Amino acid sequence: MKPIVEFRCLMNTKFKPNIQNGIARCDKTLNEYVTKNGNKIREVLCDYGNGICTKSEVFENKIVNTLTDASTIVYHRNHFGDVLIQEGTTATLSKKPNLWKDLISNIFKGF
Repeated sequence: MKPIVEFRCLMNTKFKPNIQNGIARCDKTLNEYVTKNGNKIREVLCDYGNGICTKSEVFENKIVNTLTDASTIVYHRNHFGDVLIQEGTTATLSKKPNLWKDLISNIFKGF
């Protein structure tokens, strides 16, 4: 299956794998999937070169960010707009009021 959109740019000298801090310049690929029950998943692959890649899967109220070491950070948004950040077995409630909006804009920057 070919990607829906591919975005290419120059590699930045800084590598920021965590989407909470903002994605640095990279080669980005956007894929969209629809599950059997009709849920839409948008997947953004970021290739920083030298085997360094991250994957962000965006659901309606959840973002799953898989880092280069295969660890994952999951962001859950509730109906009040609060964002729960889960890293492994640790979960914390974000104190940033615009975190969800910032995450979405960092993931889809350039598309």
